[in-house]
Amino acid sequence: MGEKTEVYTYSDMLVKVCEFLETLDTDKFRQMAKENYKIGKAIVPLISYDESMLRTPKEVDNTGIYVETNRSANDIVRTIKNLLDEFGLSYDDFIFYTEVAK
Repeated sequence: MGEKTEVYTYSDMLVKVCEFLETLDTDKFRQMAKENYKIGKAIVPLISYDESMLRTPKEVDNTGIYVETNRSANDIVRTIKNLLDEFGLSYDDFIFYTEVAK
């Protein structure tokens, strides 16, 4: 969606996407956190106000909302796709590139 951000880990990429979604639709994102948003039959929430419910929480831009980052790279990409679906965004709106460290 025209925004470019450089991150160094997949978990940071997930947090940045959540920060973007929180600014895109604050009410929706806060409601998801209030409901301890889970994907499918997951036991651990993905988004929550209660960081104690998460294994490896990272705060979303000083909002008091936390996202679970204890996920594999593939799972984070699937999670981002799910979040794009939740917010009615096209997968074409999210492009990421990887670079091999030299």
